[in-house]
Amino acid sequence: QGYAATTMNDIAAECHVSKRTLYRLFPSKTDLFGGMVEAHRHMMLRFPPHDPARPIEAQLEDVFMIDIDPELERQRMNFIQLAMIESRQFPELAAIIATHGAERTRLALADWLREAERLQMIRIADPLAAASILMDMMFGAMNLKTGEGARWPDTGDRRDYMRQCIGYFINGIKPG
Repeated sequence: QGYAATTMNDIAAECHVSKRTLYRLFPSKTDLFGGMVEAHRHMMLRFPPHDPARPIEAQLEDVFMIDIDPELERQRMNFIQLAMIESRQFPELAAIIATHGAERTRLALADWLREAERLQMIRIADPLAAASILMDMMFGAMNLKTGEGARWPDTGDRRDYMRQCIGYFINGIKPG
C-alpha cells in the first residue's frame, strides 16, 4: 500500500500483535521504517573476514553479494525500489535511509577496506572516500535502474555490471 496508506493498525494486524505492543517497540511509523532499513542493510553488503590467499576482486564480489540466490536478490531489489519511491515523497524517510542505511554501510565498508590495506592486499589513501566511490559505482547505477527507468533485463547483466565496477575500482587500488 505504500508508506502513506499503511497505518500502524495495518501493521499490528499483519504482525498479529496489539497496537500497544507495536507502539512500545516502534513509537512511530517512521521509527518502524528505520528498523526496516536497519534490517535490510544486511541484505546489501556483508563483510566476511579477509583471505589474503583469495583475489581482492573475489572478496569484493562476496562483500557486494553478487552471487546471491534469486529470492534474496528479489527481496533486495524490491526493498531498494520501495525505499527509493517512498523517500521521494517523504524527505524524513530519505534521511533515515541515508543515516541508518547508506552511512552505516559506508563506514563498515571503509573499515573493511582499511583492514585490507593493513594486510597489504590493496593500496588506499582514504578508505572512507574509497568506500563512497565504490558504493556510488555499485549502487548508483542500480538505483537509477530501479525507479521509473529501465531495469537490467536479468540477474546476469547486473552481475556483469557489478563485476566491471569492481574491476575498475581494483585497478586504482592495487598495491604498487
